[in-house]
Amino acid sequence: EDEKLENNTKIYLCGTLWHETISEMILMLKSIMRMDIDQSARRQARDEFQVIDPDYYDMEAHVFFDDAFYHDENQQRTLNMFVKDFFEAINKAAGIVHDVEGMKLAPPQKTATPY
Repeated sequence: EDEKLENNTKIYLCGTLWHETISEMILMLKSIMRMDIDQSARRQARDEFQVIDPDYYDMEAHVFFDDAFYHDENQQRTLNMFVKDFFEAINKAAGIVHDVEGMKLAPPQKTATPY
């Protein structure tokens, strides 16, 4: 059983954004969220009902921004409007996928990197 869990397919979803519109961001996010719903259902069937699913997979999604910052009047690195639009797009996409108007998710996790 443990061997089966270790041999699961792992899908890494990686998107790169630059100057996309909110509509384009929402389209990408809806795809990620729908895949997350599918993966979650498969995991629950496996864990709760011992369903053997030959198409089971684990997934991770990462979105990277090219040129995500600008320097403000104090020369401090500040998130640009496209990153801020992305935060708004997350809630809009979640509302569409889950059919909940005005849906608000917890704020996104921001991770500082050396890049």
